[in-house]
Amino acid sequence: MSTLKVPNPRKLTLEERRKIGVPGGGEWFNKKNIAKEFASMHYGTGGGFVLGFDLPMRGYCYGVYASYDESITYLLQLKSDCRHGYEMIRSENECNLYLDLELICKEEDETEIMERTVESIRATLRLKYKAEFGLQVTRGSRVTEKGFKHTHTLLARPHVAQATKTSLTEEVRVRG
Repeated sequence: MSTLKVPNPRKLTLEERRKIGVPGGGEWFNKKNIAKEFASMHYGTGGGFVLGFDLPMRGYCYGVYASYDESITYLLQLKSDCRHGYEMIRSENECNLYLDLELICKEEDETEIMERTVESIRATLRLKYKAEFGLQVTRGSRVTEKGFKHTHTLLARPHVAQATKTSLTEEVRVRG
């Protein structure tokens, strides 16, 4: 899906922001490269916090805040079903592997599938970095029209990569 459909890469107006429902505060842009440049210019290389925001069925836009704490303050002011924000990892910042794994399966199959998936991720990290990583796993589930949906959030510590150096998501997808 493309970014928000507005002419040329630029800062969004207050009227556009209100209309599409992004969180308050910050400075908002229709292209991520402009948001990242703005953050670096105003907060220094790797400084500030860039919040990507998914506009379901319409694209994306990007907010720049002084910090994560500032961004989350505004994000939490939205209704929970309208909070479609995520951190934009910039190449100059280290990051943790953090991902959601969602399964639609029989409840009794969930544990076995997740154990295999987590072991595949561990093996990928072991091969790539020649080290062991602790994987923190949290679990949530709900019933959907397609079946029982299981969501597991995985966080690998310590920092695993600089954003420009590797794409762990692609590696895990290929191996998994």
